[in-house]
Amino acid sequence: MADATLFVALTVNVNVPSAVGMPVMSPSPESVRPSGRLSSLMFQEIREFRSFAYYTSGAYRLPPFCHADKLTRFVAYLSTQCDKTVDALDVLNSLIQKMPKRQDKVSSLIQSAINQTNNDYPAFRDISSKIAAYRLDGYTEDPNRKLLEDIEQMQMDDIVSFYQSYVKGRTLVYVVVGNRWKIDMRKLAAFGDIIRVKKKDFYR
Repeated sequence: MADATLFVALTVNVNVPSAVGMPVMSPSPESVRPSGRLSSLMFQEIREFRSFAYYTSGAYRLPPFCHADKLTRFVAYLSTQCDKTVDALDVLNSLIQKMPKRQDKVSSLIQSAINQTNNDYPAFRDISSKIAAYRLDGYTEDPNRKLLEDIEQMQMDDIVSFYQSYVKGRTLVYVVVGNRWKIDMRKLAAFGDIIRVKKKDFYR
């Protein structure tokens, strides 16, 4: 049973118009999305290979198209046991700081994104609300059409270039929720300054 939750985020103060829809890393069984998932790599390295987490998820998130000049952000999330928090964080941090290159995964990544996009086509009764949502976001046509056109041309070099431009070397903020008496705080401090927050500080 998970008794600790780890959340990591970095904010990028740049416009990323050419990155709309580009996956950063392979999608996972739990969260296959064409908007920038790195969850499959996390799932494999943290859960399957090492059993350090129950759930993993990661994505590079963009603002609505009409606010393309606003901040973008990379976020990752995992749930684990308190005594495995530092181990899980260590693997996650290494994946973010030095993304492995998996050329053999690119074709499956592309196909997963295509399948997810096709499966997300709205039901008849939801088409009008979907169109309205796209218009509110600033689109004049279905953005998935451009995604499907571009993603088939994607190569490993494109993923690496995106990673190096918008993820690698950025300042990270880790949020750890759990019983601090069960977490090795000395080892945790190796990842940066620790700021303890009480529930009364954010629950109003």
